[in-house]
Amino acid sequence: MTTLAAEPAVVIGGTDIGESDRIVRLLSPRLGRVSVVARRARASKRRFAGAFEVGTAIVVDARGGDLPAVTIVEIVRAPRRAREELLRIALLCFGCEVAGAFAPEGSGA
Repeated sequence: MTTLAAEPAVVIGGTDIGESDRIVRLLSPRLGRVSVVARRARASKRRFAGAFEVGTAIVVDARGGDLPAVTIVEIVRAPRRAREELLRIALLCFGCEVAGAFAPEGSGA
């Protein structure tokens, strides 16, 4: 059983599953790349309120088995300036993709 308690992380990607859930890929200093499931993340706009956008620094609590479910998430820093220009968005997404590629699942840092 995996538990992430007040784990700082950066969102590096995600995949929609089903009608309302989302698998979110995180990069954590302690755990490396970790995937979590955010239940009802797409059904309720207020529940996670933009916390799972690429490049967002968060603190997350998640509990569960192989794919922990997010219970609490707090936004530390959102990349608002990166959203102002297409080039910045592209660089942010590219950087997150590269970081995720070089940090294997659960590798630790």
